[in-house]
Amino acid sequence: MTTQTVYTNKDSWVELEDSGNHGTENVIQIALDEVGGTESHCMAYLGFDITSCPNESSVSSVYLYVRVYDYSPCDHGTWEFQQIIEPWTETGIDWFNKPNTTSENQYTHGAAINENTWYSYDITNIYKKAKNDGNELGIRIRQTDNYDLYHQLCSREYADGAYSPYIVITYDELETIIYGDIQDRFGSGVSNCHVTAEDDVTHIEYYDTDADGEYSVVVGNESHYYTVSVWHSGYVVRSRTIGVTANTFNQCDFIPPSYNLVASVEGTVEDNYGNPVENAFVWGEGTNWYGCKTNANGEYALPLHTGGTYDIKACKTNFNERSYGSITQSGYHPTTDEQTTKNFTGTYCLERILGTDDLGFAVYGRSVVIPDDLPTTSSIITADEPATTTVKLKTWKFGSGAALTTTSSGTSDSSEGEGSGGTNYKGDCGDCGE
Repeated sequence: MTTQTVYTNKDSWVELEDSGNHGTENVIQIALDEVGGTESHCMAYLGFDITSCPNESSVSSVYLYVRVYDYSPCDHGTWEFQQIIEPWTETGIDWFNKPNTTSENQYTHGAAINENTWYSYDITNIYKKAKNDGNELGIRIRQTDNYDLYHQLCSREYADGAYSPYIVITYDELETIIYGDIQDRFGSGVSNCHVTAEDDVTHIEYYDTDADGEYSVVVGNESHYYTVSVWHSGYVVRSRTIGVTANTFNQCDFIPPSYNLVASVEGTVEDNYGNPVENAFVWGEGTNWYGCKTNANGEYALPLHTGGTYDIKACKTNFNERSYGSITQSGYHPTTDEQTTKNFTGTYCLERILGTDDLGFAVYGRSVVIPDDLPTTSSIITADEPATTTVKLKTWKFGSGAALTTTSSGTSDSSEGEGSGGTNYKGDCGDCGE
């Protein structure tokens, strides 16, 4: 456990129906109405700057210490401690403009009964609430019984501050940590990323995000700004600057839509009817060889992990292969200018292959249905929609190598046919498919 001591940065007291200010006096007075009423005659106000103090989550206890200068001897009395919830100044406060307080988390303690003595009071919950609200702790002390009792406490002006009120905070010293998730454009975690956190003086490195793309970097125990950068081969370097609070966990995510990692080449793949092609294979062929597959939306992200010139291609079973031309990447990380989008759409789309004609040329169009029990000579082979133009072929040849003779519906020896209706047949396209 660690402790931190903080002295008042302002203190004063107010007196019943008095417009005078007592902020520069050497003592702070606390007393009940002299005629036995319930209105406090004199109340103390103490202020502390807790900007650099630990957050409430790590605090185990906070005690207020005050030194009694003088008092009226008495064997009992009660003090009430409440949080001040409005602004106030040491030299401006009086009875008529005194700030409001809250009874939430208030404490009631027995009053001090000796002079020239230090007394301590538990104000833990008041501190935690004040720290959660901001960076100023204000405490009002008032007497709630025994009008014969009054006290004078030493203020921060007394004896050059030697007996100033103060608080002692006991807390678990937490490390200052920056953590977060690192994802690609699809929201998937990117493993084995290299993360750095830097301020004006410190350079801290963290290697290898886990399988989910998560990281955690321990930085210095001060509250200021750090620039966090993420490195991974084949991706553009990403950086963010965040304000860090000491002794806490500070989240810094690199996720879509604004900060996700951007691969060397990204884009979409569509067929010749504008539909996204899922599980199409996209690769870069050149200095080295890198590949990936499209998602359900036909999107892909292809990191090229080394520099060089690459020809970007795409294919899938029952589709033709497309090449989008070459790109050049300077090194391990593509720069922002080098990152490129290659959409296999329009004139670069993947066209569906129905089969080959008698001469072995590919026939493009809609996909066809091949029943498992289809005989060598069959009735008409159907496609998923009527073709816009009639394709007349003598035979169809598919990846299985079997030649299927088409016939007109109800005529087994016809040599011409055309399609209407069905689902995709997947033949053998070597390495270019699922």
